[in-house]
Amino acid sequence: MDLTVFFIAPTIIFLVVVAPIWIIFHHITKWKTLKQQELGNGMVAVGKDDLLKLRDIGKRLEERIGTLERILNQD
Repeated sequence: MDLTVFFIAPTIIFLVVVAPIWIIFHHITKWKTLKQQELGNGMVAVGKDDLLKLRDIGKRLEERIGTLERILNQD
């Protein structure tokens, strides 16, 4: 028998049987933890202050990008 059969067969079995089951159980576990933390019903794990800081950072980055675009368009 060819040596590649010993590598291809387990790989195919893993991709067809093990990987889908692994992915399904991974997502079930994630959903359960979100449900326990009550994050799945529109609530977020980040505080309001952190969200406001992120919004401000985003606005500053937009201004910087706009400035860079104006500078590059002048050339």
